Amino acid sequence: MWRTKVKKLVPVISLLAVALVSSSAFSHSQKDGTMPHSQMSGEMAHHDAYKNESWQKLSQEKKDQLEALHRQTMDETAQTRETITNISNEIRTVMESAQPDRDKLLSLVQQQESLKTEVAVKNIDFHLKAKKIAPEYNHGSLMEMIHSHMKSEKGGKDKK
Repeated sequence: MWRTKVKKLVPVISLLAVALVSSSAFSHSQKDGTMPHSQMSGEMAHHDAYKNESWQKLSQEKKDQLEALHRQTMDETAQTRETITNISNEIRTVMESAQPDRDKLLSLVQQQESLKTEVAVKNIDFHLKAKKIAPEYNHGSLMEMIHSHMKSEKGGKDKK
């Protein structure tokens, strides 16, 4: 008897959990039809590290230079980031198989880590060049920016 009650409660509890978790997505107020972080211009707006007052104080010329540098870095790393995603998908496929091949998994992980290091080095170069363009701009913690960028490469799964 109590099992039937529990079985009826499981879907209700599941729905409540989903509602609770998804409510944060709707908790941000919108201003003029845009999300709060879109007050900044261009492609750099999606990086949490750029959400600060010092960005607002930069001249339009410096913002344009930083955005061009960002675009260039993203273009240079696009193929590598796509390969990282493809390897992640391949790892997932191998892991979901009936008998995952350990050696293949290790090889894929090593390839992926090498590519992630390559992207991280490009990100370091980007931030060093950005610092030369706008030394007065508070670039924040370099490691936080790199970590934020790596999260965004995972398809937004870890985004705040």
